[in-house]
Amino acid sequence: MNILAVDDEAVTLSRVKHYLKKWGYNILTAGNGVEALEKFLSEDIDIILTDWIMPEMDGPELVREIHNNSKRYVYIILLTSKRETDDLVSALSEMGADDYIVKPFDPEELRARVSVGERTV
Repeated sequence: MNILAVDDEAVTLSRVKHYLKKWGYNILTAGNGVEALEKFLSEDIDIILTDWIMPEMDGPELVREIHNNSKRYVYIILLTSKRETDDLVSALSEMGADDYIVKPFDPEELRARVSVGERTV
C-alpha cells in the first residue's frame, strides 16, 4: 500500500511518516501540492493524505488535479487545522476528498482513517 503524505509543515509531515512507516505502509512525501502532483503522476499511489493550506498548490487544487489526472480511484484524506462544519462539508462534498482529519491529529484516529482508505481501495 503506497501512501503519499503532503504537508508544508516539516514536523507534521515527519510525524505522519513516522506513524505510517511504523504501521507497515510505504510512504512518499511532498512539501506542497505541485511536488505531490508530480509524485502522484509518476508513482503508483493508493492513498493521499494532504494538508489544505500549502504554498504553490493548496489541498483543494491538488484534489481536483488528482481527480482530473487519475485513471483509477485514489482515496484522499485532508489533514488540516480547519475545523468548522462548513470546511468539512466543502472538503467532502465539493472538493471530492474521502475523509477529513483535524490537526493536531491523534495517531489512532489517523490509523483508523487510513485503514478505511485501505479497505476502500
